[in-house]
Amino acid sequence: MSRNDVLLILALLTFHIVISSSSERVESSVLVSSEAARTRTIYLDRVADFEAAVEELNEVGASLLQAKTPLETFQSQFLATRKGYKHCEMFAEYFSPGAAKSINGAARDEVEEFDPNQNLILAQGLQVIESLTFPEYDPADSTALRAQLKNLAGNSVKLRTVAEAKSFTDGQIFDAIRLEIVRIISLGITGFDAMVAETSMSEAAEALRSISEVIAIYEEAAPTEYAALSAQFERAQSYLQTNQDFASFDRVTFIRDHANPLSRAVKHFQTVAGISLPEGRRALRAEAATAFDVGAFDPYYYAPAKEPAHLLQSRIALGKVLFFEPLLSKNGRRACSSCHEPERGFTDGQAKSIALDFNGDVGRNSPTVLNAGLQRAYFFDSRVVYLEDQVAAVMSSHQEFDCSPEEIVGKLRESIEYREMFAKAFPAAGGAVKAGDLKTALASYVRSLTSTQSAFDQYVVGKTNTLPENVRRGFNLFAGKAKCATCHFVPLFNGTVPPVFDKSEFEILGVLEAHDTLRGTIDRDLGRMKIDRIELNKHGFKTPTVRNVGLTAPYMHNGAYKTLEDVLDFYNHGGGAGIGLDVPNQTLPADKLKLNKQEMSDIISFLHSLTDTTGHTQRPARLPRFASPNIASRRIGGEY
Repeated sequence: MSRNDVLLILALLTFHIVISSSSERVESSVLVSSEAARTRTIYLDRVADFEAAVEELNEVGASLLQAKTPLETFQSQFLATRKGYKHCEMFAEYFSPGAAKSINGAARDEVEEFDPNQNLILAQGLQVIESLTFPEYDPADSTALRAQLKNLAGNSVKLRTVAEAKSFTDGQIFDAIRLEIVRIISLGITGFDAMVAETSMSEAAEALRSISEVIAIYEEAAPTEYAALSAQFERAQSYLQTNQDFASFDRVTFIRDHANPLSRAVKHFQTVAGISLPEGRRALRAEAATAFDVGAFDPYYYAPAKEPAHLLQSRIALGKVLFFEPLLSKNGRRACSSCHEPERGFTDGQAKSIALDFNGDVGRNSPTVLNAGLQRAYFFDSRVVYLEDQVAAVMSSHQEFDCSPEEIVGKLRESIEYREMFAKAFPAAGGAVKAGDLKTALASYVRSLTSTQSAFDQYVVGKTNTLPENVRRGFNLFAGKAKCATCHFVPLFNGTVPPVFDKSEFEILGVLEAHDTLRGTIDRDLGRMKIDRIELNKHGFKTPTVRNVGLTAPYMHNGAYKTLEDVLDFYNHGGGAGIGLDVPNQTLPADKLKLNKQEMSDIISFLHSLTDTTGHTQRPARLPRFASPNIASRRIGGEY
């Protein structure tokens, strides 16, 4: 074999390794269908149209800044530009999330977590421009507007550059379509990205139109199913186009009769057409037909490692027993269930939970652990990202359990039954009772406490046919005029951001030490700032779920609000800043919501419709046996 032959073989091997090392590259270069290629071409055309609209917006903006063009002309061009973005939104968000955030992210300044220099990342994009020019424009904001328009132009070029480098597959296209429908439900019709102009319905219709045009490319793959799907698209678009008033729009009807059926029809079409689902784990399961389906969300996606399916039930069973085991605490008298009582929606009814040995309190309210697995961050200050770490922190806390995981397993090893349960749940440990496995078992149990089949859920997926009128009005207000759903995102109703559900947000509300809108003072708890030392995050607290909120009074991180009426009254005033307190970093709009008593009552009725504790409230019949009579007589769930 000659030297040239050897070099040729080495080159071919290197080429093979490079190609094989990137599944995305193989998928893009080998598995691209003609339909996917046509879809990519359409997307590039839409991106080009959007870029042109941004250029025109900059021209009109320059004229506005010189007082040569009326504001109405600029506003009209702005709305046309944002509709142009809606035409390419589903692929922009899917393939270019960074550029998409710069173009249409929340109008909220940020600081990178744990940045020692606390460099401020200024909000930019369409939402910021909207806030500067709707309903009025203040010439004092000219510098900010000029900068925003320039940034938008740059980001539209970035979007095109990234788009030109992307190849599409059929699976990716339908995955993006499904996520766009979820985005319309959770961010579109709730006004998240049209907070001031309130043009959400017309823009959602444009987003649906962009989807239907793409699916039309695949008509021949399943002609019969396409006919039904096309008709469903037409009905949904028509409903949005003929019901464009933000305040009166019936979101319940849209979700039940249009969005959810559309999502199912897309999934069915994809199945019949033989288009594969995307691989890999995700929060919203790829196989879920709608985001409201039973098991649509995978709480184990948020775990640090994949749980072995054949061991999961054994780990959950062990975790449940441990949750009610008082031996986890130093004094052997309190358990996880002491502060998370199943009968109270897994809370304790206290403003702030009682500290160990009744030595004061732990400083904050005890949140529910129902659906705790469906989020990316834990504790009110979001200081850990895994439930396992939260378990360890609670155990080691002097105010809570004051007993390290290592100390706890030392106690549990004395029980034959516990050793057997650990061996069954963690056979790889060879019968050993390990601290890491203790944390995993407890986290597995908490992740099993999913609660997403309330009366409201049952109605919007069509399992029941009646919904009280006050509940319907309440949801429409929650996701409309009251704008609750711009922080408590549908359908999880927590701060985990849709449609990817991979980030859990915190907000600054200006929560008071006590519910007093006349003489209130801001609670002294620094919240997120105590962890990251970032001034912008002062008084920042994670957005909790409002599912089962009817069972979990009192409310807020400090338990200062005894009733849901108190909470709604606080929001109705515009939070701390709306009351007149100095909260310069408040993320909640300070504008009064102007909700009347009936409207607040309707919202509360809707919140009660989210109650669902089915299958989760039963305590263990007994705890594992110990030889010691003192331990054997311990109480299930602890004494306090």
